[in-house]
Amino acid sequence: MAAVVPILADCDDEYYLLARRVQPLFNARGFLIPDIEDCIPIAHHLRIVRDRDPEAELHYLRLVKYGYAFLRELAAVQPRWAGWEAGAEDAAWMARVSKEIEAFLSLVDWTDIGLFAPAWLKAWGRANRGKYPRSTERNAPLCRLIVGVLGEAGINLSPATVSAVLQGKRRPHSNCPMGSMFQS
Repeated sequence: MAAVVPILADCDDEYYLLARRVQPLFNARGFLIPDIEDCIPIAHHLRIVRDRDPEAELHYLRLVKYGYAFLRELAAVQPRWAGWEAGAEDAAWMARVSKEIEAFLSLVDWTDIGLFAPAWLKAWGRANRGKYPRSTERNAPLCRLIVGVLGEAGINLSPATVSAVLQGKRRPHSNCPMGSMFQS
């Protein structure tokens, strides 16, 4: 179920103040800054990231880590079972289980950039007739925005780190709550 994002008329002072702090982070040459109403969803996501329970976060990290490890193990043994006539049914079962686990992990494995990305792109797009900065270089507007917004949530990463993750040159560490919104 998707989270309900407040609108300006329904938001409290904290949302409004967070949105006011986020709005200048959109400052980029050639692009208009989004309205405060378009920054409210980002403020909402900021509160989610900032106020999350660290212990619960560790459980999700472990769930994702071991879920992907289990998928790798299934992929390794599945061809051996498929080669046996009696094992074909088991191989089909493993394929179904793998698909179910992948679907589950896609729901659970949300990164902070994945959480913010739709709101960023929508805000910039609404202010600029569908256009938004696409460069992932460390001095690019998108990278500066990500560094600034995550900084507001207490996650301090360098522009070089953010850029490398966005470009797929570097994987985030297991304790680093980042992921790529441009990788396929």
